[in-house]
Amino acid sequence: MTNPARHHDRAGMYLLAGCLVVTAAWWALALAPIADPPPWLALARSVCFGSTPSGLPDTYGWLLLTLAPGSMLLGILVVWGRDIANALARGWRSGVARAAIVATVLLLVVGTAWAAARVAEGLAIANTSYESELSGSLPDTYPRLNLEPPAFQLVDQNGETFTPAKLRGHVTLMTFAFAHCQTVCPVIVNTVRVATERMGHMGEDAPQLLVLTLDPWRDTPSRLAQMHGEWALPAQAHILSGEVAAVTAALDGFKVPWQRNEGDGNVVHPPLIYVIDANGRIAYGFNNPPVEWLVDASTRLAGEASTDSVATR
Repeated sequence: MTNPARHHDRAGMYLLAGCLVVTAAWWALALAPIADPPPWLALARSVCFGSTPSGLPDTYGWLLLTLAPGSMLLGILVVWGRDIANALARGWRSGVARAAIVATVLLLVVGTAWAAARVAEGLAIANTSYESELSGSLPDTYPRLNLEPPAFQLVDQNGETFTPAKLRGHVTLMTFAFAHCQTVCPVIVNTVRVATERMGHMGEDAPQLLVLTLDPWRDTPSRLAQMHGEWALPAQAHILSGEVAAVTAALDGFKVPWQRNEGDGNVVHPPLIYVIDANGRIAYGFNNPPVEWLVDASTRLAGEASTDSVATR
């Protein structure tokens, strides 16, 4: 004859196990680092947990991740707490059940440590400033480079071929970034965008803006138009990508230090910006410069181009 008390104990254990499984799945959905999440997952995370630049959930998301499972667990313990304790005490006397209990506790410890590390990583990103620490005008003594750019043939967000020939005839602000970057890339792209907007009054002498992706694996040509809109770039800006080998060869040719993490797809790189003169040669190289330096450098190069044009008439 079955014992009704044991059935009650098992019901509580089943509910507790279900609560733990659902909570683990919920947290994994919100925090698991996935190199290239499918659109449905990105949408689910945004709808369920919100999003922040650090990649962590927003306030509503944290409430959902903590209060929902917490209230469920509290309710289970209030109603079935004594029964669960009795079931655990009986199970501890069984070798198989004891091993299952120990394994469950270890998984909880490991999972909690993983979640804490993931949160700490996100908070470190959120609390790190990537804004330039420099200010003022570009020093007159700042070194000029006068370097020939490498040969390359890529495509922009409009599907048009872009080669070094399109660097000639106007000043160009060029930087290197990728869509999945949540740290320095948004800052450096915004820097060149604001600098370009400030020089909009220069008309035809205003510089063009060029962004070469550091992540051709995910920033494929078909995604460039979306990136152009997300970064709020001006119409004359170009985002370049292409075959992986062609993009990486161009990055190496431009002497960009970069290293890709094969696990999550992220790329470590400096906040590099080049200012290219109207002859298509790299005139200045900056590491996370302020907007004012880019405006000064572009204005100087545009003035030199105008002087050369008058001299050759």
